[in-house]
Amino acid sequence: MCKEGFSGNLCELKECKNNCSKNGKCNNGSCECIKGWRGDDCNQRYVIHGEIIDNKVFCWPGWGGIACDEKVCLNNCNSKGKCVQGTCICNKGFDGKYCDKKACDNNCSGQGKCKNGICLCDKGFKGNNCSIRYVVHGILINGMVKCNEGWTGAACDEKTCQKNCLNNGICFEGTCICTKSFRGDQCQYRSCKNECSFNGVCINGKCKCKDGFKEDDCSVRFFVNGNC
Repeated sequence: MCKEGFSGNLCELKECKNNCSKNGKCNNGSCECIKGWRGDDCNQRYVIHGEIIDNKVFCWPGWGGIACDEKVCLNNCNSKGKCVQGTCICNKGFDGKYCDKKACDNNCSGQGKCKNGICLCDKGFKGNNCSIRYVVHGILINGMVKCNEGWTGAACDEKTCQKNCLNNGICFEGTCICTKSFRGDQCQYRSCKNECSFNGVCINGKCKCKDGFKEDDCSVRFFVNGNC
């Protein structure tokens, strides 16, 4: 029979106080407590992010586990993934922060956006996973795009404008939309104030008024010999 405090075939093992209260493992006289318990005999219950009321554990929002020290995931990753310290590792076929979205094949090859399992491809790409390159009015040479004359864009499907509107406007479907100060099919002419009030002609940004009209926009009527 071993002396008090020792056990084992040769009485070589030190016993632990209260057998670690059955909340840990005895290692040569020292208790190695399981998570959620501490003390020299593992008899003290504890939590990190929560509280204990009437011996019941209540973890604070966003935390779980025996000691309330494990970050949890919203809706438990919708049962479509595994929660690892607050981050969802989604099962195959699912995506999103909480695995609440269907995944797309090959993540749309990085050339489109995934929406509920369907790839919305960027312009110039097509196919179920946006892996096919294409152009409308042009050719592909070793992966490089060469648009036909008069066309531009990633898919060569946008009409160009003459001289790029001389940088005095924007090109929309082959037509120049000029800024306020310019006009013409290429935005090559300077505009005049109020279009000369339709009482003159615009020449390089200045109004040349018809007889009987004056001011910079030809808006004032005048008479040489009295009033009419």
